[in-house]
Amino acid sequence: MRGLPLLLAPLLCLTLLSACGGDTAPPGGPPTEGPAAHPPGPPGAPPPGGLLPGGPPPAPAGPPRPAVLAPDPGAPGPRALAAALGAPLQRWEGAWPAPAPGTIWLLWWVEAAPSAPLPLPENSAPRGDMPLIVLPPGAVDAQGWRPLAKARVSVIDPRAALQAWDGPAVSAGPATLGLAAAEGVARHFGLPLRPTPASGPLPPGLAGAMGAAADPTAADPRLRRGAPQAADPDVAVRLAAAAQAPSAALAADPEPLVRARAARLLDDDSALQGLLADPSSVVRVVAAQRLTERVGRSPAARAALRAAAAHPDAYVRWKAATGLAGDPDGLDLLIGLLSDRDIDVRREAAAALARPPVDAAAQARAREALLRAAADPNSFVRRRVAEALGSYRDPRAMDALRRLAADPTSLVAEAAAMAGARAGLGLPRPAPYAPPARPTDAASAAAALATRDATRQKDLCGQISGEAWAGPLLLPLLAATDSEVRKAAIDALGHDPAAGAALRGALADPDPDVRITALVGLAAQPPAEVDALITELRGPLAAPDAEERLRAAEALSAAARAPASPAVEAALAALAVDPDERVRAAAVGARPGLLAPGEPAILVLRAAAAAGGAPPTDQSLVSAARPGADPALAAWARQVIQVEDDLLHVVFSWTTPESRPLSHRVLRPLAPRPYGQPNRG
Repeated sequence: MRGLPLLLAPLLCLTLLSACGGDTAPPGGPPTEGPAAHPPGPPGAPPPGGLLPGGPPPAPAGPPRPAVLAPDPGAPGPRALAAALGAPLQRWEGAWPAPAPGTIWLLWWVEAAPSAPLPLPENSAPRGDMPLIVLPPGAVDAQGWRPLAKARVSVIDPRAALQAWDGPAVSAGPATLGLAAAEGVARHFGLPLRPTPASGPLPPGLAGAMGAAADPTAADPRLRRGAPQAADPDVAVRLAAAAQAPSAALAADPEPLVRARAARLLDDDSALQGLLADPSSVVRVVAAQRLTERVGRSPAARAALRAAAAHPDAYVRWKAATGLAGDPDGLDLLIGLLSDRDIDVRREAAAALARPPVDAAAQARAREALLRAAADPNSFVRRRVAEALGSYRDPRAMDALRRLAADPTSLVAEAAAMAGARAGLGLPRPAPYAPPARPTDAASAAAALATRDATRQKDLCGQISGEAWAGPLLLPLLAATDSEVRKAAIDALGHDPAAGAALRGALADPDPDVRITALVGLAAQPPAEVDALITELRGPLAAPDAEERLRAAEALSAAARAPASPAVEAALAALAVDPDERVRAAAVGARPGLLAPGEPAILVLRAAAAAGGAPPTDQSLVSAARPGADPALAAWARQVIQVEDDLLHVVFSWTTPESRPLSHRVLRPLAPRPYGQPNRG
């Protein structure tokens, strides 16, 4: 790529939002926390109206205003970028620009020499309130953006974006790359795109995504997506319609992906409450998320979330805890959620109780519940309890903060010290947490793991994962009091092909997240002992929580790659008719012959097609999954699914824009992954 003028690869942006804590979604529940950086994921596709993948929602004053800088404003790439966004185009003289409030600068940069460094800003650079975007040449891969994030910079690659929509064989000039970059920026910030002619015809996927050449009567659904209709027979087109405007009809669509996308814009609290009972766990969580966004202006939303506090899905209970913050009629429910079986629900309940009730008696009950939770064995729960106790200015709460400030887990101690400082206690603040150095051998790892700091142990588990000598050091951690340590050890053992016995033993752990992490590891193990595994999976396969049931289905399906015993085949057959489409997809992916006639879910149909089955449908997203499908159509279909997966990942991971870490607020390289894993972060 270096030597080709204006063939620009990564799109970099300086985010002007500070990083929030390291919350990330675990395999089996709402997000947990930790200081580690997050792997990148692809940008999402936010329509107006709320938290969606790829970036924060538009500012209340309106969407941001883009402006383009380029060394050569007459070059076709920046001209196409500016024209598609309706942005002014100016010459760049070499200084790092500072965006004014509400402005996004897009800098089209060409290196003066192959060795010229990227002109990153200094930490003292002026800050506005919107990101600053840069397009330099040279590929930045899925990991290369990490050091850039330290300078508040993130990456999108226009050529990769173009290939993701239209296949690896795409050959495009600078103007088309400029349009691909514009499409990615517009999706990230919810900006409109203007039809802009390129030097040649646009590939159908990009043309449809941009709205250029959109034709609601075209035979190609890639073009119909540019002018979507809610009654279109193709799911991909209905998905585009669901992202544009509220639609009660699309919220009742037979396809779960469409219902989930439609739920993001619904303002009908009765309909949203009905979706909390949807057969799809994805739809249920998206509906719960939407209700939390409406709770401040809708008594019906608050009532729906009170009912959701008893839902079998931990993700839904977690959303309910968020929405019940400050609800006087929800106090008893929040106190009950402080003892929930899922630690992430407990953590969120503690965070919600950081808003003390106005009534003195209710405030005393909330404080007493937090004081009991200060002894929770999970360090992440204690951290949130410490933060909440700082709002209760009475001697008992302050005594609890002093004890938590001496907690062996540094992040708990730091949170308690900061809460105490806000309450005027003047507690000494420990040094900010720094991840430990990576051990290079068993002896140094054993010495490091001897710490009592649960966060440090957790980070060390990830650092030694995959090392040949790691297994004997990880096994003792399975008896740790803190379930976060146990989960991290199980996650690390999941990369060891000889750790099957340890993973199966963790299926009896009292923490659902530990069990789910073990199930994820079992799905990656060699397909041995499937008949023994089915006995141990009986409980998880019947779990009321859809996420645990899904991971059990994936573990069994991965193990049963060849014909197995009647018991295994019977279990797969039962999974193939599970109410949740992700569970059915796992079963059908292993046994495509189990596909039910009239199956409505594209994910299940795609799984059957990818496994060599013949689903009775001509939907574009299914056809593209069949072996031998047109590469451009297949790439486009993968990206359509990826955008929906981004919706799942963001909604399953964070409830408010402020809770999202830097790594998931900024534009990042496209990295398509299989749908349905909310722990991608």
